[in-house]
Amino acid sequence: MQTISSFLLLSKRDNDRALETAGAVRQSLERRGLDVLLIAPDEDLAMKDFCASAPEGGLAVIVFGGDGTLVGASRRLLSYGARAVILGVNFGKVGFLAEVSPDHWESAVEALAEGRMPVVHRLALQWEIFHEGESSAAKHGFAVNDVVLSRGTLARVLSLHVSVDGQPLGQVRADGILVSSPAGTSGYALSTGASLVHPSVEGVTIAPISPFLTRFPSMVLPPDSVVDVAVDRKSHETYLTVDGQDGIVLSHGDTLRTRGLPRALRFAVPDMADYYRRLGRCGFVPPVGAGA
Repeated sequence: MQTISSFLLLSKRDNDRALETAGAVRQSLERRGLDVLLIAPDEDLAMKDFCASAPEGGLAVIVFGGDGTLVGASRRLLSYGARAVILGVNFGKVGFLAEVSPDHWESAVEALAEGRMPVVHRLALQWEIFHEGESSAAKHGFAVNDVVLSRGTLARVLSLHVSVDGQPLGQVRADGILVSSPAGTSGYALSTGASLVHPSVEGVTIAPISPFLTRFPSMVLPPDSVVDVAVDRKSHETYLTVDGQDGIVLSHGDTLRTRGLPRALRFAVPDMADYYRRLGRCGFVPPVGAGA
């Protein structure tokens, strides 16, 4: 791992414990003579400027918050084109992506600053909306977990046409369809019946949401697949949701195009073997030692 010289610390202002821990981390890093900035995750301009000024490959971003805060920050980094190493200190409820306990940040930050912490590459998603065959400049972006097309306020199924790499796959009538990264399969995709995909298996998962009289299985596709989902012109109100955080209303006949981006994100991993233990701790599988 390349030596890190610049650290961007992101902590919500309304979490006193997270902010206090972030301040302690800043002091620890500054004593090492490193370049450190502590800001809130929504300070977009300051975040972008700091990333631009950091040396190539020498930037780490430490997020003090829950999985949602880490996902939102990672999506911003993708939009900047910043090749940062990302580490999460968990102050949320789940802590599946934000792996470091607030009580043990010292050893994790020390290992990261000294280049001793393993870094893994993870797949992300890039999406854009086409209207009447034309891409919309205002409707495009990135996702860390998933992009979801779903019905609106009325409980009526959608009619969606799915293609992969330009080849028609079929039509599905359902409440919606999602396209997920491996990380995202531990979220919404799992509730649809799709399988958990290990984060090191770079693949794009597509899964229907409550399909109606349709045989359309969830699928895991190659990592650079391009998935087009076209909304039938006769369908009702349709929403695009990105990582469960941002939403856009689609028009009839719009097409969502999602592309897998292999190795787009870099995450610092304190314990390479901890994935399976976290599955148990977070309730995805019975914890080790659980009774029959």
